[in-house]
Amino acid sequence: MMMEALLAGGLSLVGGWAGAYFHGYLNKKGENLATHEDIDKLVDQMRAVTAATKEIESKIEGEAWDRQRLWELKRDVLFEINKAITEMVNSLAVLNGVVETDNTTKGVPRWEKRAETSKKFNEAASRFDESAFRADLVCGRETVRQFYKFSIFMREVADEILEGKTRAFEEALAQMTLSRDGIKAASRRELGFEDEEA
Repeated sequence: MMMEALLAGGLSLVGGWAGAYFHGYLNKKGENLATHEDIDKLVDQMRAVTAATKEIESKIEGEAWDRQRLWELKRDVLFEINKAITEMVNSLAVLNGVVETDNTTKGVPRWEKRAETSKKFNEAASRFDESAFRADLVCGRETVRQFYKFSIFMREVADEILEGKTRAFEEALAQMTLSRDGIKAASRRELGFEDEEA
């Protein structure tokens, strides 16, 4: 019986020790598992934050690129239209000079020279209108409205010149200058430049 008691006591001692060991071991394992789960959650959250940050950065960069590209398109169109204005005014001046001339020019009959210069004016006006159409795609309504008003005004002056109204060009010069100044100011505003006189 003593042996049995000793054996039972020994088993009890070993069982207590093993129970305490396994209890501590299992507690530690549970803590480690919980820590790993927490770390996995943090890693997932960091991935989500990183992905969201990259998406926002990409969107901002894309919007900045789009704004820059739009500005470049506006710049190109506005330079083109201002060049077309100069060409249109110059061809109108030549047309006026030809109509005012009574004689033949370098052996070319007056009507033929008149038709040639009228055609050049119409070509310049068409190039201006093409530029204004492109501007209509990227510029504001008020700016584009000024372009079309200028085109109509110039065509009216050309018609008056062709009808033989001798003072039409001289009388229109002041209005042409005002219109060109308005177009220049509108172009500067479109490009984001402050008007110097403001």
